[in-house]
Amino acid sequence: MKLVGKNENSVELIKEINGKKMKVVLTKDNSDASEVVNGDEFDIVAHRGHSFHLDETFESKSDSTDKLLYLGSCGSSCEVPSLQKKYPNSFFISDENTGQGAVNNYVSYLIMKRILEGETSWENLKDSTAEEGGVIFPHEKNQLLMKYLQQFE
Repeated sequence: MKLVGKNENSVELIKEINGKKMKVVLTKDNSDASEVVNGDEFDIVAHRGHSFHLDETFESKSDSTDKLLYLGSCGSSCEVPSLQKKYPNSFFISDENTGQGAVNNYVSYLIMKRILEGETSWENLKDSTAEEGGVIFPHEKNQLLMKYLQQFE
C-alpha cells in the first residue's frame, strides 16, 4: 500500500488492484465516526480498540446504512445483536476471542483485496487466519441471530 497522507491523528493509504482503488484511513480520532458510518465515502468501517468503546464508534442509528462494520475488538461478537438493531441493513464481522491486532489487520486487508479481485462469496473471503483467530463473518450462524429474531417482532 502506498502512503498518500499523514498527520498527527491519521494515515491514509491507497492500493490499486485490477484498476480499482482501495483506500484505507487509519485514525486515532473517533470524533467523526458517526459521519463516516452514515456517509458515502467508505463501504467498510472498522473499530480497532476495546469493546467498551464500540458504542462511541457506532453511536448513531441508521436504517439506511448498508456497510460492512468490522468489530475488531475482544468479544465483540456479544455486541452484534445490539448493533444490528441500530444498523439493520449492515453486515458485521466480529471477534469471539481476544481481538488480536495482527489478525484483524490482516483479515481487513484480505477482505478488501479479495473484493477488489472480484470475490463475492463470504466463504471465500474468510481464510484459516480468520478462522483460527475467532473472527466471525456475516454468513455465520452467530451473526444471523438478530435477523431471525426480528421475524417475531
